[in-house]
Order: sequence, then structure tokens, then C-alpha cells
Amino acid sequence: MKVIKFGMLCIITSAAFAFLLNASEMQELMKEEKWTEAKKLAEATLTEKKNDASIYLTIGICAVNQRNYNEAAGALSKAHILAPKLSLPLYLLGVIFEETGSLDKARNYFEEAYKVEKDKEKRKDILKHIEVVDEKIEKEKRK
Repeated sequence: MKVIKFGMLCIITSAAFAFLLNASEMQELMKEEKWTEAKKLAEATLTEKKNDASIYLTIGICAVNQRNYNEAAGALSKAHILAPKLSLPLYLLGVIFEETGSLDKARNYFEEAYKVEKDKEKRKDILKHIEVVDEKIEKEKRK
């Protein structure tokens, strides 16, 4: 699995983190790919902001990069519940299910991410993932 680079998430997460006191420190840790430290900082913030989707999103991103998919799925699901118009939690859930071989679930999450995403370029990227998953599903059917 590819490491999810902070650069592509910077625009999405920077607005969400703008009001958090630890935001710049979390961002820096994520840029440095210090997933454990960033996740701990985000988890510590949860005590004050239990209903903040950006915190769950941070935890999910860190957990995905640590390949702790169960924790990532839980955090990303919570982020989606709290902010259903964000495509990133759905997209990352698709990545998790693709990586773990649950291709139908992956496709469903990518489709949901595509539906809520407004940015044209990000929608193109999501469509590419759907195409890749479709190819994998077809390949499985031929076996």
C-alpha cells in the first residue's frame, strides 16, 4: 500500500484544523510521517472535542499509514458520521477495503466519495480508483 502523503491532504485538513491549538504540531508530525506521535496528539485532543470530525480524520489517516486498518476504519467511520459531506473519510475507507481485498466494499466507498466530492480533479482521482477496483473484480471473476 502506498503511504498517504500529507501533501494531498494538506488543503483538506488545514481548514479543518485551523481552530485547533495543536493543529500546527499535528500537521508538522504528519508531514514528517510521525504517525504515532500525531495520532497521540489527536487522541489527546478528543477529550475536549469529541464531536470534531477533523480529529477522527487525523486519527484515521495516521492509523491507515500505520496499517492499523481496524482502528482506521473506526475513526474514519466516525469522521464520516460527523461530517457526511467530506469525501476523504469515504475515500480512505475505500483504500482500506481495497487493500484488504474487500473489493465490493471498496468500490461502494469510492462511489460514495465520488458522490460527495465537488472538486473536479479529486473526482477524477476517485474515478481512477473505481476503475482499478473494477479491473480487480473482473480479474477475480475470471479465476
